[in-house]
Amino acid sequence: VGSQFFPPLQNGLIEFSYSQFHWVEELSTIEVDPAGNLVTYTLFFRRSTQQYIFSIILPTIILTFISFGTFLLDVRTGERLSYIMALALVIVAQQIITADLVPSSNEQLWIEKFVVWSFYFLVFSLVESVLVGYIYYLQEDFAEIEQKQQQQQQQQK
Repeated sequence: VGSQFFPPLQNGLIEFSYSQFHWVEELSTIEVDPAGNLVTYTLFFRRSTQQYIFSIILPTIILTFISFGTFLLDVRTGERLSYIMALALVIVAQQIITADLVPSSNEQLWIEKFVVWSFYFLVFSLVESVLVGYIYYLQEDFAEIEQKQQQQQQQQK
């Protein structure tokens, strides 16, 4: 940046300390037309990555790994579905918060896709838990019906 046209930047009088972006001085330019009537400032900003990493990416990764913990829980207890439903609510709340942190765009950003795919993994865990529970209790019902039939046959003899 030309110091003759923008002395406050050279003297450090203007500081950018916003957490979501920082100013890239090397890419910023100042242009003055030959007559001196028009000055054009072109400022470049780079988004800070640390906020996105700690506010969106790491929590999403942790919640996704925690959601796979449902596979370790016993099917016979109701905690398996309660656990995954609680995580579903947490991830939906995180998606709402993430929507405010991510800049608006006409196209879907990779970070939004990342959060959505995390939710898909959670939905997969939920569907798997429901199917496994259904099959488990269906088998248990068949075993109970079979046992009753055997008892009736023994009573008839």
